[in-house]
Amino acid sequence: VSSSNRYGPPPSINDQSQTSSMEDELSEEAIKIQRKEEEREEKEAARLDQEFRQLLQQIMGAAKPEHIPGMLTRNLDLLLDLQQFPKVLYRIVEQAKEHEEQEVLDAVELVLSFWENFVDQAQVIDRHHKDLVGEIINKMLGKDEAALDQYFHDNKNKLTPGFLRHLEGECERIANAPKMTKESSRMLEMIYTIQVRVLEELGKDIGEGALVLGQLLGYDNEEERILVLEGGLRVRGYEFARHMRELTQEALEGFQTVQNVDEELVQRVSQIDGIIGEYLKSFSP
Repeated sequence: VSSSNRYGPPPSINDQSQTSSMEDELSEEAIKIQRKEEEREEKEAARLDQEFRQLLQQIMGAAKPEHIPGMLTRNLDLLLDLQQFPKVLYRIVEQAKEHEEQEVLDAVELVLSFWENFVDQAQVIDRHHKDLVGEIINKMLGKDEAALDQYFHDNKNKLTPGFLRHLEGECERIANAPKMTKESSRMLEMIYTIQVRVLEELGKDIGEGALVLGQLLGYDNEEERILVLEGGLRVRGYEFARHMRELTQEALEGFQTVQNVDEELVQRVSQIDGIIGEYLKSFSP
């Protein structure tokens, strides 16, 4: 049996030419993508170089040393971005060494020391927050509502804005995972519930509705904002929703009398108001 009968006819010259042409197009497209990525990285590196040099100038020009930690704290995003572009920092240090700019080197050393301490402290706080989440989940699994209420009351000093930000980060991490399993979905639901309970406990002192509304408006992620709101409505019920609606209606009326209101803020309040309105309709006869 000939090979042509067993495996079919050999590819024609035209087929080979088409295949080669497709491979060339794919290769050209890959090169274009790579060039765009390199251009993006170059622009980002140039931005970081400029902004970090400006920060160093601010540090060297600080009137008092105690002002410096505040400068660095306000530039945490810049310092975080620099971790992705170590060559920027390396280039600045090498240039300072070359020109014997000791003041610049001292400023860089101060920044690095601050960042190292910040990372160490952040890791300790992160472990503390994770332990706190674990304790709350264990209480929730016990299905003793009175014991859970007492736990939140006794540990109110631990329910800080930092802990709420940790919960937000955990929600985002789980929600953005490549694959959502039954277990991760359940964990996400529990963390959302913890957020609501924390807000509820904190709200006892300053007005729960106002606190929850303020927290909701702080969510940049629309999906998270809606999920937390809906979770709060389920937990707190009709009276809570009615009070929240009064606040959103009052805010929307106030916006009409103020000039240059942030459109994004108006949109978020309007969305929250609409969701609460739909929830209240479910109680209508």
